[in-house]
Amino acid sequence: GISTGCMLKCKMCSVWKTDYFTTSQEPTLDEWLRFIELVADLTENSIEINVSGGEPLLDERNLALVKFSAKKGLPTSMPTNGFLIDREMAHKIADSGLNAIEISLDGINKDTHDFLRGVKGCYDKVMQAIDHLDRCCSNLGIGILTTISEKNLNEIIGLTKWVNGDSRIETIIFQAIAQPFNTSLDNEWYNKSEYNFLWPQDIEKTSALLNELIKLKKMSYKISNPVSQLEAF
Repeated sequence: GISTGCMLKCKMCSVWKTDYFTTSQEPTLDEWLRFIELVADLTENSIEINVSGGEPLLDERNLALVKFSAKKGLPTSMPTNGFLIDREMAHKIADSGLNAIEISLDGINKDTHDFLRGVKGCYDKVMQAIDHLDRCCSNLGIGILTTISEKNLNEIIGLTKWVNGDSRIETIIFQAIAQPFNTSLDNEWYNKSEYNFLWPQDIEKTSALLNELIKLKKMSYKISNPVSQLEAF
């Protein structure tokens, strides 16, 4: 995680509310590249380098790190909100040698996704990003990253089926809603008025959804999560 800046105001993340990371001393790009060299020597097996953020595409060092990792023979992946991926950025991603990209998408309905991400137009940006990446990055695996919360419970199955029917997308990866990033540890966070709208309220409904995802996983839908993880959710 080199960069922590982000242009969105996600309901499940509070990184954008603070300037702590941007005012703290950070390693230089050369230091990060040296780190990658050391990682490459740790084992005979390939270690995947996951370049994260904030929004990693806000910082041009991240694609430099991906390119360097690729030269070292290390597979790379990157989660992104997709907001910055136009045709030019897609070409830069292709040139970097990135192996896999996971684009955040939290609903099949644009209003749901835009609400959870805090900025109007995010859904449209994701759809444009998928199109640009599909056209420009022939060797890139495109995935969807979705956080399951109260706000999108009714859309999860529809989103899963949409991904399964879209040949441009290789996989969908689910996360269970957790305490928002960059907030003070609080075991009762989901009961607080600031966040409880994110926590699934109907246990039976939520369990039924997860059981349906497990069923689809066993039917070879493009769900990356193992059954054991869905059961843990």
